[in-house]
Amino acid sequence: MARLRAATARFVVAARLSDRHHVLSWAGSKEFEGHDYIGYGWDQLCVALTSLAFYFWECAAAGARGRHRMEKDAAEMAAVKS
Repeated sequence: MARLRAATARFVVAARLSDRHHVLSWAGSKEFEGHDYIGYGWDQLCVALTSLAFYFWECAAAGARGRHRMEKDAAEMAAVKS
């Protein structure tokens, strides 16, 4: 399950970073060839906040992978000691 979450996170981050399909670029200010639904300055704030959200999501997915790996290693060490 942790691998599925991590793969999903990476896919979503890659999709978000592709500028041609980026919703915030499309809706952003006309100064960056957007449709001006989100005013100048606010669009940059939205980009920063979504970037932080995806960063923390990826960190959480990486942490889940790390915990799973540590638990697996601990179980293997216990099996070897037995």
